[in-house]
Amino acid sequence: MNNLLRTSSIAVLALAAAGCATAPPAALKAQDMPASFTGPIVKTAPVWPKADWWKGFGSTELDGLIADARKNNLDLAAAAARVLQARAQTDIADSALFPSLGLSGNASRTGQNGSSTTPGYTANKFGLSLDASYEADLWGRVRDSARAAAESLKSSIYNRQTVALTVTTSVANTYLDVLALRQRVAIAQKNIDAANRILKITEAKVTNGVASRLDLGQQQALVSGEKALVPAIQETEHEARFALDVLLGRPPEGFD
Repeated sequence: MNNLLRTSSIAVLALAAAGCATAPPAALKAQDMPASFTGPIVKTAPVWPKADWWKGFGSTELDGLIADARKNNLDLAAAAARVLQARAQTDIADSALFPSLGLSGNASRTGQNGSSTTPGYTANKFGLSLDASYEADLWGRVRDSARAAAESLKSSIYNRQTVALTVTTSVANTYLDVLALRQRVAIAQKNIDAANRILKITEAKVTNGVASRLDLGQQQALVSGEKALVPAIQETEHEARFALDVLLGRPPEGFD
C-alpha cells in the first residue's frame, strides 16, 4: 500500500511539474523574415553618419578633442577590453572542437664513481610522451557553446562601435555647449555694459530733475538682474567643460 501511494505521489508531482513548465518559443521560419525592407531611402543614398561626420563643422580644435577622446576615453577602453575578452572566450570555445594534445619530456642522469677494481660510468636517459584526447560532441553542446561565443563576440564589437559613436557625439555636443555658453556670457556682459550706460544717463536725468527716482531704481534693478545672470551661466559652462574633460579621459584641473 505504501509503495502504491509513493508511486501515485511521484506521478502527480511529475504531472504538476510538466503542467508548470513553459514551452520553448518556436523558432522563426525562413519565410517569416522579409527578403528586404522597404523605405523612403534609396539604395544609392550614403550611409549616415559618415566616419568623419564631425569634420563638417570645420573646427580643428573639435577634431583634436575627438581624436583625444577616441584614444583616452575610459568607456571606450572598457568596450575594447570586452571585445578582447569575448574574442578569447571564442577561441576557448572553438578549441573544444579539436583534439587535445599533450607533450611532455623527461631526462635523467645516473653515474657511479670508479674504484681501483671497477671503472666509473655515467648514463643519460631521455624520454618523450605524447597524449591525445578528444570529446565526441554527440549532442552538439560544444558546437552550441562555440556558436554562442561567436555571437557574443559580434555583440561586443557592435557595443564598442555604439560606444565610439556615443562618445564622439557627446564630445561634439559638449564642445558646442561650451562655446554657446561662453557666447552667452559675452552677450550678458554686453547687456550689462549697455545697462550701465543707460544707468549713467538716468542718474544724470535725475540730477537735472528730468527723470524720477523711480526710473533710477528701475534701471538699477535692471543692472543688478543682468549681473546676476552671469555667475549662473559661468557655472553651467564650467560643468560642461568638466564633462568634456571626463569624455577626454583627463582630469578637469588646468584644462581650458
